[in-house]
Parts: sequence; C-alpha cells; structure tokens
Amino acid sequence: MFLSIALVIFAIAGLLTWLARRRILILFQSSKNELEEQVKIRTKEIETLQHLSTQLTVCKSYKEALEIIKMVSTIILPGIPGAVALYRSSKNLLEQRVSWNGNWVGLATFEPDQCWALRTGKVHISDPEHGQMRCLHADDSPMKLVCVPLVAQGVIHGAYHLALPPETQATESILSLASAIAEHTSLALANLDLRENLRQQAIRDPLTGFYNRRYLLETFEHELSRAVRHRRGLSLL
Repeated sequence: MFLSIALVIFAIAGLLTWLARRRILILFQSSKNELEEQVKIRTKEIETLQHLSTQLTVCKSYKEALEIIKMVSTIILPGIPGAVALYRSSKNLLEQRVSWNGNWVGLATFEPDQCWALRTGKVHISDPEHGQMRCLHADDSPMKLVCVPLVAQGVIHGAYHLALPPETQATESILSLASAIAEHTSLALANLDLRENLRQQAIRDPLTGFYNRRYLLETFEHELSRAVRHRRGLSLL
C-alpha cells in the first residue's frame, strides 16, 4: 500500500515537473518571439529615419520636405493623426502646412502663445488629467495632443503635432520617434532657409535689393532653353 502511494506521488511530481518545464519553455519562446519582433520594429524605424535624413538633405523646397515628413510619419507612427505647423513670413501666426492620417483636429492657423510647446521650447502633451494644460490650438477636440517644437540653430520654425485618442498613453516610444522626426525636420528647414539666404545674396545687389548680373545670366539661359524647346521667340529689354 505504501509503495503504491509512493509511486502515485512520484508520478504526480514527475508530471508537475514536466508541466512546469513545458510552461517555462513556452514563456521563453514567447518572450523570444516578442523580443525578435521588437528588434524588427526598431530596426525598421531606424532605417526609415535614416532614409528620412538622407532625403531631407537634398530637398529643394519646404513643400518637398513636408511631403517627406508626411510619408515617413505615416510609416513610423501608423494610424496616428499628425500635422506640421510653420510660422508665416509675418512671424505672428503659425499655419498648418501638412497633415496625415485623417483630417487634423486642431486649428488651421493659431498664434504662438496658443501652443505650450512653443512657449516652453520643450515637448508638451495636452493632458489636463495629469496636470498638463491643453494647447488652445487643439480647439474642442478630446484628442490628446503631443506638440514638439521645431528648433534648429536657435530659431523656432514651427511645431510637429500628433493627436492621440484620450485612452492612448503617450509612450516613451511615441515621444522619442516624434522628437526624432521633429529634429530632422528642424535641421532640414534651417538648411533650406540658409540655402535660400545664400542664393538671394548671390543674385541681388546688397544695397538696392535689385537682381544683379548673375541672376540675369541664370534666367536668360533658362528662358532661352525654354524658347528653343517650344520653338518660340525670345525678347530681351
């Protein structure tokens, strides 16, 4: 009788040990698969950001740069609505220049003081439940706005915005990706401004602001080529 009980206990112990080992293996495999998936996602994000940096360095206009930002944002942050607002030439208002993943929830134009990120120069999350004021440019939308200032070389060009559903947390991953995209955007806009300033200095007289001989030669060559291509006459006054 005692031997039978001992055998039963031994069998149960062996079964429990086997089940525990199997459970551990399943958990290990699950963790391994999850880790591999996270590595794949991070690798794709890094590669996409590298492509973003490369393409932005060769942009010739704000329009090109903003289209690239829109494309990359939809890839790296799928399903999250976003927008980029830039200062107008008057510097007293910002205007939403591009948006993605649906209609943008905020105002189309707003003053700099209406955005806490532009006031503080830091990333701001509109989340009153956790003690963070809502940006006034968010209008009456219940979405949780993430605002990242576009700052490069001491100049603020505008803001990069994301709109998260109220129940969605602004995770470290989302914030780091938004900051990375905003940093690349800021540098691209600063380079475009610098390039345009240098070009204007090269083709305009510094005293009068009139176009100079260099501009005449560039424009004349372009217009001459177009006239030849379309078989039209060309006059010079």
